[in-house]
Amino acid sequence: MKQEEPFPSAKVGVSCELANGLKLFSENFLFPWVAQLGEDALQLNKHRFFRHNSGITGKTFPDYNSYTIQRCRDCDIAKGKLKLGKPSNEVCEACKMVHKCCDLSIKASEKQIAQNRKQFEILSNDKNYKDVSFDPQNGGLKATHLQHNFDKNKGWYEVNVQTAEYRNGHSVIFGPEPHNLYKSRKCEGTWDGSLFEIAGTETATSSNVRNALKHCASKPNTEVAILYYPFNNFSMETFCEGFARYYGLRRTSQYREFKLIVCIQGEEIIQIKKPGK
Repeated sequence: MKQEEPFPSAKVGVSCELANGLKLFSENFLFPWVAQLGEDALQLNKHRFFRHNSGITGKTFPDYNSYTIQRCRDCDIAKGKLKLGKPSNEVCEACKMVHKCCDLSIKASEKQIAQNRKQFEILSNDKNYKDVSFDPQNGGLKATHLQHNFDKNKGWYEVNVQTAEYRNGHSVIFGPEPHNLYKSRKCEGTWDGSLFEIAGTETATSSNVRNALKHCASKPNTEVAILYYPFNNFSMETFCEGFARYYGLRRTSQYREFKLIVCIQGEEIIQIKKPGK
């Protein structure tokens, strides 16, 4: 700054006046004008979709959008009143079917959560179980019997499987595995009430998948086979090849038809297969 210039500089006042002028211009002219342009644009049919506010309606998409028809705006089915809605075309018929499926799914989920909560109360008071936890949000339940034996080298497989299932709202209870019974072969415990067995698929080859399923089938009364991928190397193509090789054993004593085959990688469920589908 030159010595003859006053301090603070007179230019500061000019800058303040300019800023105030821009503020007044924006508030009185620019902002209302831009807002009106946006409002006019949203009146067009192709842009009305963006007026939807998910936070207010509680729906991801408005009832009437690019994939529905105008009748959806005032339809009873869209409002959840399935008994009042009367489908008049294929779109409405499909909509009612989807809403019905969602309704049944919600009711089944609520029923499962109630069952798991009741089971949690029982296990919490059972001195034979430890690490009993229940998630009231998704219904996840986990518990471990004091006589359950974790493998010294691969016991963490079981821990990660239980964690993954628990986080996804399933019930995983590790049962007792007494070693004082001669030739006793028992499953790991129950998965949503069904007996399950865990097998590691370290190499994740088709042979490895087949052998893992054979191991699960070797345990009496196994209903759910859980394949654990400890090295994050799951491949859908290889899994299908391995399952096909296992299915080739269906006329032998090495084969068992499971209710479900669940694939878990890390602590995430990545595949649930119903054999035959």
